Amino acid sequence: MNLIGILVVIFTFFAVAPPDIVWAHRMLIDTWIKENGTVLINVRFGDNLPAKEARVRIFSPDGSLFTEGKTDSGGGFLFAPEISPRLWKTIVTDRMGHRAVAEFETEGLVAQLREQIEALRKENSLLKEKIQELKKAGKDAFTRD
Repeated sequence: MNLIGILVVIFTFFAVAPPDIVWAHRMLIDTWIKENGTVLINVRFGDNLPAKEARVRIFSPDGSLFTEGKTDSGGGFLFAPEISPRLWKTIVTDRMGHRAVAEFETEGLVAQLREQIEALRKENSLLKEKIQELKKAGKDAFTRD
């Protein structure tokens, strides 16, 4: 078979093959902001296999490299971003030449942390009141004798 015949076969395969076969190894990025303020990046291929040891680079809202590393055996990468309600960027590459880019906002994280801070302030205030009550009750116990 000559070169033109091979190219026709390859072109025909990609033209008629189902998308899940053709794109089985495209790289996908999922991002979750966890309750503790960390961000989990999960990288997988189109066939849902994890992208193990893929290079991850996280860029802060100002465009500078914030952190980098490699995904674990499950395709995960965890980091704690600075609190900024703006757009962050993730670029993932692997040794086979796959590349994926995703952006995410931490605005929800900012709102969540504000709520947690307010709840902690209220709890702190209640604890201070309770301490004052206990101190007063302790003084009263000592002065009764």
